[in-house]
Amino acid sequence: MLDSIKRFLSGNSSAPASDADNETSRTLLQRLQSYPAIQLPHTGEAIALEPAAVSENLSYWQSILPERLSLIRSLLTEYGINWPQELDTCEHSELVTQTRDWAFKHWPVLANSVHGDARARWQQQHKSDDCFVFTLISDVSLLLGELIIAKRPSFQWGIDTDEQNRADAMQSVNKLVLLSDWLPNPNTKAVIFVEETVAACALETNDITERLLNNWLYLVDGAISGGYEGISSK
Repeated sequence: MLDSIKRFLSGNSSAPASDADNETSRTLLQRLQSYPAIQLPHTGEAIALEPAAVSENLSYWQSILPERLSLIRSLLTEYGINWPQELDTCEHSELVTQTRDWAFKHWPVLANSVHGDARARWQQQHKSDDCFVFTLISDVSLLLGELIIAKRPSFQWGIDTDEQNRADAMQSVNKLVLLSDWLPNPNTKAVIFVEETVAACALETNDITERLLNNWLYLVDGAISGGYEGISSK
């Protein structure tokens, strides 16, 4: 198994992007410059935001959700990826995989266009100006989250205010996440920070798990099956 992984990595790392892929990435970069940006009321270090600011951010997310879903569906359709309106009955595996493969191929070019440290600016919730890739990441995260909610309605959008997560300085604190009850102890919340998994396609392209695994599909399937709520897969 290890030898096969090494051969896979060797083949992947030595294969340059095709001219067609590079041209598609450049075209996408140009296309996104006219793509409406997400303008959060409060950006910066999320963990330091006051409760009123966090509440305003949540209200903003809730107000823009229908528009953002329409925008991302239209954009993905331009690249031959057709997400249906009815997510509860769709066969999602191929859609998630197609979207993830498209992102993994083209998003690194977009991240490279961000001035300065792209990961640091993503953590600070910047999504406009030269950070339109982070708007795109958020829109895809909303789409995947809506897919999870459609197939497992126990999850809903909310903000991570868990005190243990705050103590651990988790990236999800005071940001938009999916929330449900942790079923072994309903006084505890199950938290899925969808955007963190989605963003890795742009920010962690040299990570072995990003190259070998479809982490988007693992997240979606795990959420739909109840794994994130403490339901055994046995």
